[in-house]
Amino acid sequence: MPNVKYIYHLLKGQAVEVGELDRIFPEYFRVSEEDGKIQLEVTDFDCRSAEDVRSEVESECDRVFFITGAPLHPEYIRGKNPDGIDCTVSKQKMYLEGYEPDPLRNLEKQCWQKSILLPVQLKLWRLAQENALLLQVKVMLLFQVVESSYPDTKDKKVYPIYKNSSKAPKRRTEAKLLRHFVSHQGAKSIKPQLEKYCCFLNVKCGFYDPTDATMTKAVQKRLAVVEQEAREIIEQAITTRGDKGSKS
Repeated sequence: MPNVKYIYHLLKGQAVEVGELDRIFPEYFRVSEEDGKIQLEVTDFDCRSAEDVRSEVESECDRVFFITGAPLHPEYIRGKNPDGIDCTVSKQKMYLEGYEPDPLRNLEKQCWQKSILLPVQLKLWRLAQENALLLQVKVMLLFQVVESSYPDTKDKKVYPIYKNSSKAPKRRTEAKLLRHFVSHQGAKSIKPQLEKYCCFLNVKCGFYDPTDATMTKAVQKRLAVVEQEAREIIEQAITTRGDKGSKS
């Protein structure tokens, strides 16, 4: 039976080489360059919906964004059914910003079946990098990456209790406390761990007030903690050379 083919254009950046994309993408993805544009042709062998195919394309592009910092942002161009009639897929296009690239050379084709959370985590990561994002929203998106892998936030082994405000909490605990701090404006009381964390941040005990410059500076300073925790979780799930999907 003839297979449906979907054509996308990808944004081209200095961090992206066509040959590397072709190597790390699935076998049924074919990447080429035409008239200065990167073209991606996806052959669907499994009779999936056009939306399912697009979801897979976006996950692969989100993985490249995580590694390189350069969004590919696939733009659907056209598709052909076996009978030659054009497919219909809702069009989506976003725009390239300036990012510092990192190499793709350590990546392999992704073993998605061994990292079922990864597509969601990569999407959350990409959304958290949007330039106009509110600071508190960025914290919440990044912590969603952490929470998806460690959902029981009351587990003391996973999120050690914070007791000493003279030093920083364990990183995963701090990611949780920072999310808690920015997420609950207007609450009448705060829990002891968050109270200690406010002391560590050197801000008044309570919840985040985005009009308070001291609080905003404190959150900006500690944002890297939750970002690093999210990054390492995603890195553990990405298939790299010599790994072949052994990580989950």
